[in-house]
Amino acid sequence: MTTPQFAGIINGLLTGGILVGKICQALGGGGSGKTFHDNETGITVVGDVSAGGVKFFRRTEKDGQSMVYAFNSDTKADAMVTVPNEHDAGGATFIIEATKAVPFEPADNPLVSPAIEVVAGPTDVPPALQTSLGGGSLLKLAFTGLQLGKTVNVGGFRITCNTTQLVVITTQLTATALTYMLLNSDKGVSATNLNPIAPKPPKEHGTAGDIELHFDVDFAALGFDMQNDTLSGQLTLATPTTGAALHKLSKAPSRPLHPVEKEFFSRLARGLL
Repeated sequence: MTTPQFAGIINGLLTGGILVGKICQALGGGGSGKTFHDNETGITVVGDVSAGGVKFFRRTEKDGQSMVYAFNSDTKADAMVTVPNEHDAGGATFIIEATKAVPFEPADNPLVSPAIEVVAGPTDVPPALQTSLGGGSLLKLAFTGLQLGKTVNVGGFRITCNTTQLVVITTQLTATALTYMLLNSDKGVSATNLNPIAPKPPKEHGTAGDIELHFDVDFAALGFDMQNDTLSGQLTLATPTTGAALHKLSKAPSRPLHPVEKEFFSRLARGLL
């Protein structure tokens, strides 16, 4: 049975979300964001929108070129941002190293719906959960359109199911538990599980290096009819993977903040913007 402390920590860590449309609106230059312009370089930074500890900002060059970035302000822990798949398009996962940023292309991609919810949060297993989960990382996945017999793609992960199991297919990465699961059906049924589910022994998949992780999930008991329902939701996997091996999962590599970006966040922290 899940203790209140365990449930509270898990829930707080794994449900940091923000709509793509909200990011775009806040960083669109409409006056709602905090702005810093550097006269020497001509660079303008607009920000002050965040989710799960990740801060999003837009950097515009002197020539007008513009890009949205996701910044991990934590000084020690990596952070993860996941964009769920949409229709037939695969989702994306970004791993952001501490104090660094990644270009967040989905914010300016016209093919990504403003109504898509981005999930963000730290990857480190918190000290209060290390006894039960061990060390390593927490990987946050979000998906839509899961049906029986269909596979959805989220970054380097593939998610499928049968009537009694949820299956996550990864590349050279294993997991010790499914620590969090939120499922919603197109019929209006919702279910949340905070009790860690251990995977069945990993199975090698058809493609070299791929591993299938099977988690027992009683969909019928949760109110889902897998013969007819379509599911969306969020998953969090506990994995022993850390460091460089974890960073390989990112759609884009992390890079240090530019001096103008550092100045922006410094002024923001001091209340000067």
